[in-house]
Formats: sequence, structure tokens, C-alpha cells
Amino acid sequence: MSPTWECAIADPYVEAPFLAKFNPIAVAAGLRQIVFEGIPLVDKEKFNQIRIMLMDHHPRTEKIIGNDTEPTVFGGYNYSCASFRLQSLPSCCGVLVSHDSYVVDAWRGKGLGNLMQDMKTWLGETLKIGKMIATVHQGNAAEEHLLRKYGWRPGEPFLNHRSGSTIIEWEKVFR
Repeated sequence: MSPTWECAIADPYVEAPFLAKFNPIAVAAGLRQIVFEGIPLVDKEKFNQIRIMLMDHHPRTEKIIGNDTEPTVFGGYNYSCASFRLQSLPSCCGVLVSHDSYVVDAWRGKGLGNLMQDMKTWLGETLKIGKMIATVHQGNAAEEHLLRKYGWRPGEPFLNHRSGSTIIEWEKVFR
């Protein structure tokens, strides 16, 4: 069964195959798991935003007093080492806005940006959207390179008068 839209982008018919495809890839890359979180519209059962978190595990270690052996691991905690969000454009569910993408410093250069772009492409194709858009600070060479590599096209730079930053809106069209 295919996902139903009605401006909903998180759907059990999307989440299960997404995790089945990408969790093994993430684990092979050294991550613990992927969290797929649908964020609902206000007072609705439908979702208009997906947050994807690539999780790692940080063990809690303690040195046992009077013992010269290795530290003992006690539980620990999971943390997000990379993440992004996709959200329906208000009034047009055929356009997804990609935002809040990041990879923490310790995980940069390990292919997580590529993995996240693969995930975005898969979600765009599966949800049968027409276009995905994102904004990037001009001069962010790493992100601009990654977007070009995955078929995104840059628009004209513009000045965000509120922040003083020069921004480029990028788009990826799905056919």
C-alpha cells in the first residue's frame, strides 16, 4: 500500500520500509540506530514533519577505586550524532522543506552527509513529492558540494535582512 498524503509525510507505510532499508546501513557505519519521528499537525492525527536522528551510544565509565584495571562500563546514553527534518510546505504538500540538518564534529567526514542525502532522496521518491527545498548560508562549501553531488540546484543568493547572512535556496526536483 502506498502512503496517503493529505499533507501528511509521516506514515507507517513509509517508516517501516525506511528503517528496514537504512538501519542496517547505519549500523554498518558504526551507528547504534536510526530514530524516525513523525511530528503531528496541531490537533490532527496526520503528520506534517519527519525528524530523522542517527544515534550513537556513549558508555558511562567509572574507574573503580583501588582497582588498577580498565574502567568499568555502566550503561551509558544514546545521543544524536546527525539529524535532519523534512516538513511539508504550508499550503503545498508536494513540496518538502529540508531543514535543521547537521552532523556533530566527531562524526564529520565519515559519510553521514551522504547517508542523509540518500535518505532524503528515498523519502522524496517514496512520498511522490514534486520538489524538496533547503536554504544554505553562502560559503558553506561542504554542504554546497554535497547538495550538488545529489542533484540539487542552487538559486540566486539573497540577503536575509533579519540575520545579515547571504543565503542560497537550493532545490531538488523529483520526476
